Amino acid sequence: MNHPTNTKEHIASGRGETSPIRHYFNPLSARDYRRFVFESAMAKDGKPIYNGSLEHAAVVIEALFNVAERKVSILTGNLNPRVYSGYEIMSQAIGFLSRNSRNELQILKEDDNLEIFEFNAFIQVMKKFPTVSVRSAPSDLRSRYRFHFVVADCNSYRFEQDRDSPSAIASFGDNKGGSNLCSVFDTLWKMSTPVALSS
Repeated sequence: MNHPTNTKEHIASGRGETSPIRHYFNPLSARDYRRFVFESAMAKDGKPIYNGSLEHAAVVIEALFNVAERKVSILTGNLNPRVYSGYEIMSQAIGFLSRNSRNELQILKEDDNLEIFEFNAFIQVMKKFPTVSVRSAPSDLRSRYRFHFVVADCNSYRFEQDRDSPSAIASFGDNKGGSNLCSVFDTLWKMSTPVALSS
């Protein structure tokens, strides 16, 4: 297995752009940021987008569900409720899974407490869909990487280099970066334990 900590190199776009966007200060209001993100999602031009807060995270992930056509894969600690439990993101996730009965949502979690995880509002809704699957990354595997990410259709994503910080890079239409993140996710997924959620 390639060491996952090299993933920050994997998300370089086809133009060779990497993480300088992290240092860009985004002065947009919440409404303007949301509009900017959804316009970028529709354009799918592969340009990097600054993502520096949990509020930004919710908007970007909502947009990822909105544009996804086949699969969304999430590597997360515990599906932070401040990000995943809002009406907008729930609505887009439901819409994604309802558009096509084959659409898949994969969630790779790190938190070992399944009882608390199952009480998560996002999981309470998503587990009703048969194409939603959850696995748990074992502690020895978690120690080998620091990042979290969400990737849609292997071409759009939100990537946190440090799982303890909400700062992230997002991009829509970056086929190279998205494909590399899909490859990393698939590797971690195969090394993780399937989770049976209660009905």
